[in-house]
Amino acid sequence: IPITGTSTSQTTSFDLTLTVYDTSPLAISLVSPANGDVDVVLEPVITWMADVNAFSYELEIATDGSFSNIVHSATNIIGTSYSVPAGELDNNTDYFWRVRGLNPFCGDGPYSSTFSFISDRTVCIIFTASQDLPLPITFSGTPTVYSPLSVGASWSTNDVNILNVEGDHNWISQLNFFIESPSGTVVDLYPQRCANQDDFSFSFDDEAAPGTPPCPPTDGGTYQPTGNLSDFNGEPVFGTWKLGITDNVNGTGGTLDGWKLEICYNAGLVGTEEIQTIQSMKVFPNPATDVVNFELDLEKAQNYRMDIISIDGKQIHEQLNGQFHQGVNQLQFNTNQWVPGMYIYRIFTEDSTQAQTGKFVIMP
Repeated sequence: IPITGTSTSQTTSFDLTLTVYDTSPLAISLVSPANGDVDVVLEPVITWMADVNAFSYELEIATDGSFSNIVHSATNIIGTSYSVPAGELDNNTDYFWRVRGLNPFCGDGPYSSTFSFISDRTVCIIFTASQDLPLPITFSGTPTVYSPLSVGASWSTNDVNILNVEGDHNWISQLNFFIESPSGTVVDLYPQRCANQDDFSFSFDDEAAPGTPPCPPTDGGTYQPTGNLSDFNGEPVFGTWKLGITDNVNGTGGTLDGWKLEICYNAGLVGTEEIQTIQSMKVFPNPATDVVNFELDLEKAQNYRMDIISIDGKQIHEQLNGQFHQGVNQLQFNTNQWVPGMYIYRIFTEDSTQAQTGKFVIMP
């Protein structure tokens, strides 16, 4: 509708849009994420079809189909799309969403039908190396030293990062760093750089910002490796990973103090049958005094990894490459010298995608 206003000094014209609503909105048709979508990004753009009688829209996202646990909502949305902000959705979670049209003049419409999706099923777990650390980098000769880290799970990786590689050396330019997978794939991390500067503290990620570590590389930053950690994608993670350091000049040395391995996998590609390899598990007596027994019934013979940790975080026992036979297996630990209190155990079997965990108590 053209509108014209006139005064003694000027004339102004503009177009006025007049919207006439004759009823409240109908049920909205949802578009995306499509019903049943999987691996949806954590900041999705939600879209739906327009309704001519909707002044604005309301969106609800919940973790249940009855919407009793709404984790994110937005109202008075203008338009037919909405970008979910960062931090609102979690990985590997079932979500349900719906939309309704709002009209403050004729009344709000009903909620749409409910669509569901599963968010990005990437799960990342960090493993900490502890065996043989600190590891000497000897002054004699030009050694290559290896720090092993055993992983007791059967996922296939879709991302690997090397974290918190820390240690000392009195001539950092003489060192090469690399990582080797259980399948034998080797990726170079850090070539000989800098000069006669000391020590190292850094992490490696293919997706880190471009740029080389400083000299000396002791800022604890994350950098792109020399090679591609994506070379490990699709490989099984079970077995021993090895961080290697080559000292290329005789007469210098130091130590590797620690490092961590972050492995990401798609939880949606893990079959539930893999999780059920431990058919039954008993811990007795509980509470215990002199001994504690673990009894496991397995579908088949396989390797395992076991940790026992005190409630204050101290590692009491670590078994890296144990072997179970098919059927009932029993492990027994003498606890006479253990401090009374609560302990946590974790058992990873070779075909398991999650640890069998639990607690037991040692009495005085």
